[in-house]
Amino acid sequence: MAIVLMNPTNERFEGLYIGTVTVIEPGQKVKVDDQRGKFLLNELGPRGLIPLEYGDEGEVERRKAEGGRRRNLEFKKKQVVRYNQMNEARSNQKLPYVEPTKEIKLYAEELGIGLLEPYKFQDDQAERMATLREEVTAKDRLIAAKDRDLAAMQNQMTGMQDQLNQLMALIKGNGDGRAEAPAPAQEERDVELIELKKEIGYLPQKKDHYETWIANNWDKYETAPPEIQEDMRKKWSNFYNRPFPSEPPVLI
Repeated sequence: MAIVLMNPTNERFEGLYIGTVTVIEPGQKVKVDDQRGKFLLNELGPRGLIPLEYGDEGEVERRKAEGGRRRNLEFKKKQVVRYNQMNEARSNQKLPYVEPTKEIKLYAEELGIGLLEPYKFQDDQAERMATLREEVTAKDRLIAAKDRDLAAMQNQMTGMQDQLNQLMALIKGNGDGRAEAPAPAQEERDVELIELKKEIGYLPQKKDHYETWIANNWDKYETAPPEIQEDMRKKWSNFYNRPFPSEPPVLI
């Protein structure tokens, strides 16, 4: 027995049976033996291949052809959806992207279904690593900048300490023989002593005035340094040939 097969789709069908390839072009009808026909219908029926029996003409053939085309569209849709699901799962598992076949691209274009865009898991990983390296580098730069600022601050503090040491050396003497800078109060005291020495040094020529001067300036004697007090007592002994008084002389 023989059977007539029809391809109502826009695809080219090929079926291999017992080493022989049967080709059915879009819209073509072929007559094959019953066993080959059953094999091809089992293989290509889900894609839209239909059998025609004796008397299937006109409206009957049109309905069968329409059914075949619906199955063909469903088959194409399943292929595209299955492809997208497969690549989505591979993306989640960090597996390489699988390029679509020529047929899948044509199916997706015909049905208006977008294919999953290519992803590059290795590039994604490399991008993450590059971002991490950049973050680490930025932190290293920040730490280096802080280290430079700290070093500059330490150098500045060292310079200030050196200046302070130099200032202290000027005030207290830095070990090279220079004397301490006299305090302001000491300077005033030295001036007073100089004036006092001048005044005492002038007194020997005025013996008659010396006792009066001692009586009126007893506070200067008491506050004078020991060496000046000694000079004053010597002058007194030289002038009057008697001990220096222990309290202000009483003038008559």
